[in-house]
Amino acid sequence: MADLAAAIIDPSYKNMKKSFPKEKHQFWEWKPLSPIHLEYAAKDGYVSYELYRRILIIKNGLRHLHQ
Repeated sequence: MADLAAAIIDPSYKNMKKSFPKEKHQFWEWKPLSPIHLEYAAKDGYVSYELYRRILIIKNGLRHLHQ
């Protein structure tokens, strides 16, 4: 997903997962989440939303080809 996000949204997303510290991966269940976890979750949610939105735009734009 990072490669797709980098290609469609912004190249900065390519290293998003790699830049997240490996030692922090086991702390997703801690409450409250740390600022780094909140930032990653926000970016991940935005990427998912933006990719879905753009896929729908493409799908709707090609709708006339399926009739």
